[in-house]
Amino acid sequence: MKEALISAIESGFNNMELNRINAFVALGNVNSIKLLERIGFKKEGIYREKHLFRGKYYDYYSFSLLKSDWNQI
Repeated sequence: MKEALISAIESGFNNMELNRINAFVALGNVNSIKLLERIGFKKEGIYREKHLFRGKYYDYYSFSLLKSDWNQI
């Protein structure tokens, strides 16, 4: 999973010339949160009741990674 995510990030910054990549992760998804933080994403806040799933709304963390941060890793 980590290798695929890194490849997607590299493609976004290098091929698509993105400056910022966002990720949204459910509050309880600890493994995904740890992975994003390990590769340099910064937690920006919480989107309250962002997604409706099976009749219930769920909160999500918002993460971002800037190209300038990625180049330093």
